[in-house]
Amino acid sequence: MKKLANAKKAFLIIIAALMLAAIACTPRQGAGAQPLPTKAAQKETPAPSEIPTEEPTTEPTTEPTEAPTAEPSAAPTVAPMSIDSLPVEVDNNQTINIDIDFDGIMDTIVFEEEKLEYYESTYKLTVARGAAGAEPFVYEVSYGKAAGLIIMDCDENDSRIDILLSWDSCSDDPASLICRVNEDGSGMFTQEGSCYFSIYDTSLKPGEFEISVHANVLNADFLGAVATVDASGLKLVDDFKFSTYEDSYWLEHQSLEREMTVRIVNDDGSLGEEVTVPVGEHIVPVSTDLESYVKLRIPDGRIGQVEFSFNYEAPYIRLNDISQDDYFTEPLNYAG
Repeated sequence: MKKLANAKKAFLIIIAALMLAAIACTPRQGAGAQPLPTKAAQKETPAPSEIPTEEPTTEPTTEPTEAPTAEPSAAPTVAPMSIDSLPVEVDNNQTINIDIDFDGIMDTIVFEEEKLEYYESTYKLTVARGAAGAEPFVYEVSYGKAAGLIIMDCDENDSRIDILLSWDSCSDDPASLICRVNEDGSGMFTQEGSCYFSIYDTSLKPGEFEISVHANVLNADFLGAVATVDASGLKLVDDFKFSTYEDSYWLEHQSLEREMTVRIVNDDGSLGEEVTVPVGEHIVPVSTDLESYVKLRIPDGRIGQVEFSFNYEAPYIRLNDISQDDYFTEPLNYAG
């Protein structure tokens, strides 16, 4: 009787163990359930009896259980761009996809920066056109600082997107590049210069941007103007303006040491009579095209114009063909 009871008890234990094994081996269904392995995966999966077992341990493992995660790539990020989003200033290390010549084929602009010592960087601008046979345009700056890239459509009727790059050169002077697909579509039109570009002024009209240049004209370190771009390159919308913050300096601390002859600017912009401003009087610089003239406010409030020229032999900056330094009682300031 006792043997029969023991056999019955052993039989019940075996049945219970088989039921538990069956439950453990049944995949769970519903949310979060993992799919059953494919036949190919099943072929590669060893039978449970072939899997070596290890004794559990409370000691932390000294070897990584997973492959190390790679560092994020420094490759430029891709940013698709539409015409409606322009103008825009592009961050360094970014790839822009945009149709720059309106041929219906997407083109690519890549702007890369590699940082060097002493806050300097190398910059690389690559413009790859999607049109068949078009060679990529590449422009590199070996040593520069604070580069800024602007993409804009200066003229919505000329079927061209304009690319403006400016930076600080190693001598801390401004440097710049304008590029766009040329008129016949055979390549890129480029124009290098010595100015900074900006689109921050909210009063700018569509297609306009600000430029600033190192001038040293009549005590001014930098002068700013509004400009645009057409098929021939940079085009000023108006003159470079002198800062009105300096008016008190010209009226209180600076006077003429020699007389100055000016031509009066009429209300319609034409030039009128000649007027001579005598020694001891004050003039106030107003604007200049940095090519041929400077406009000044004379003591009676009218605007007069004098001839301007820049020469590569001293004296470098001349007004009416006379050194600007010879006109004033106090020395003029020169940056650098």
